Amino acid sequence: MKKLFCIIFIINSILSCNNRVPENKSIKNLSIHDSIITKSKEKKRNDSIITSEGISLAKLNTDIDLCLKNIKKLKSYKIKKDFACCWGFDSEGPAFLITKNNKNQFVLIPETGKKLNKIISIIILSEKDKTKEGALVGEMLKNLITNNSKLKINYNVITENECCELEKNIILVFNTKGKEQIGFYDDNLTLAVNPIKPDVEIYSINIQK
Repeated sequence: MKKLFCIIFIINSILSCNNRVPENKSIKNLSIHDSIITKSKEKKRNDSIITSEGISLAKLNTDIDLCLKNIKKLKSYKIKKDFACCWGFDSEGPAFLITKNNKNQFVLIPETGKKLNKIISIIILSEKDKTKEGALVGEMLKNLITNNSKLKINYNVITENECCELEKNIILVFNTKGKEQIGFYDDNLTLAVNPIKPDVEIYSINIQK
């Protein structure tokens, strides 16, 4: 009788172990699946596409204080106060340079005045942010001409840089001065001839109305 009891006990133990194995495997597979989904979401969240309204961390016409407050919550980002005149604006108003891991990302320019506190311009400096057309800081002008023959290069008297409007509210700025200019201009400060020096890089992408 004792032998029979022992045999039954051993069989039950084996069956119990067998039933647990698939359960553990399913839990393991579930955790792997959750991990993949989490990484996918993080990757999607980090992608920054430049639109006519702004980027993921900053939008035009939003409150500057609220925007800066949200950026301060991100550990790898830092905020440095600057002046708008240092970034091509004819104003002594403030500007805010945003860095990530000590690398320049973008600049926020708010309206000036007692009750005016909305973002009027976002200057993209990061080489990782791009427009839906694929334009990004560091890209060559000649590549843009190939993809978009309608681009018109203009001369900015204040900054002495050349620039062009890619689409509504999105302006590409080239860091060129004097003999480094892309071409020659007519009385309206628009490029009068085809670019004679298309091998220049985009210095910044400005989003502004």
